[in-house]
Amino acid sequence: MRARPPSMIRSRNDYPPSLNSNRRIGDSRHMKVTLLSSFNPKVASAGGVRPYVESISRYLQSAGIGCMTIVAGSTRSSEGDCLQIPVRRFGSSAYWLAALFANIGSLPIPSDSIIHGQRPDDLLPFVLSGTGKAWVCTLHGNPSRGIRERGRPFVYGAYAAMEAVVLRIADRIIFVDWANASAYLQRYPWLEGRFDVIPNGVNMDLFKPEDKLGARHKWGFTGTVFLYAGRLEPEKRVPEIVNAFRRLDRPDALLVIAGDGRESPAIAQAAKGLNVQMLGTVPRSEMPSLMNASDALVLYSTREGVPSVALEALACGLPVIATPAGALPDLVIGCKTGFLVTSQTDLTQAMQRICQQELVPAPSISQTVARYSWTELGPTLVRAYSRAEQSAQSHGADRAL
Repeated sequence: MRARPPSMIRSRNDYPPSLNSNRRIGDSRHMKVTLLSSFNPKVASAGGVRPYVESISRYLQSAGIGCMTIVAGSTRSSEGDCLQIPVRRFGSSAYWLAALFANIGSLPIPSDSIIHGQRPDDLLPFVLSGTGKAWVCTLHGNPSRGIRERGRPFVYGAYAAMEAVVLRIADRIIFVDWANASAYLQRYPWLEGRFDVIPNGVNMDLFKPEDKLGARHKWGFTGTVFLYAGRLEPEKRVPEIVNAFRRLDRPDALLVIAGDGRESPAIAQAAKGLNVQMLGTVPRSEMPSLMNASDALVLYSTREGVPSVALEALACGLPVIATPAGALPDLVIGCKTGFLVTSQTDLTQAMQRICQQELVPAPSISQTVARYSWTELGPTLVRAYSRAEQSAQSHGADRAL
């Protein structure tokens, strides 16, 4: 399927026909996939990439497709289909890349495996060494923009050059939303026809409505509870959420912040004197009960794709208050699944509406994200893998640098 030119790409509810197609592409019975991600499975972490990778692994195994996941660890070890390689500093893209280069020669990757990275630099060691049958990259956001916003021009220049090379050589690119796909097509027009838009999925067996009273008792919550869950980084604007909560002026309301990151000290400072609980990073296994104990999820990001945390909250029946970033306008439907906001005043007013119970958690909210379950999205991903294999086969020996 050929992609539409950038001028025709929309961000709202506009996924390619293959998302709902039953057409089979290739034969997946003998497919092998190697997933790459820099998280440490033994350490709780915020963000959406880890659940994305873990959900793909779970789906592929359920579909009978061979899958291995390479992740970060303190030492080299393996457990089941997960291989940890030693990384000196967790959470650092540079140290993760260095670990991949250091271990590339000894990784037990079948020669006919599809290599699926979560950033272009994930694939660099495999491209340079010619490891793997096909190379696939998911772009969860826009890494170069984040590097540029952090004011590191040398790093930005090096990354931009590497990104252009790897994306040109990769056999398939996956975007999680059309807005990001459009931005990359404008930067690299030659990506047309070489990508798929497949949104993040949600594990609806894990994230689902539960007994609210029991969940609130477990967490010790009372009153109206607002939840932020995710990385505490500048683009998430969590201090602004705290400021909007301050203006709410409801003694019976509680703001719960689950996550960690560079903004943690600034958030703690902004929250002084307020009914705010900072939980740190919450284990993923505890997130469903935390969401069910809350009355609304709050996101105030400057940019998003299809945020996993929003899908998970909605799957639990939890309303979402969010900015209209990325695909959030597709998920957050006014007065039905949440409220879209564009200012701190809007955010405070949306919180007030939750306090007044204009919108409350309900099982009906959960049904609005059924199309994002991995049962629905998994076959589409497998078709993207098949396209990658076909592309690699057509390129033949010209793939390696």
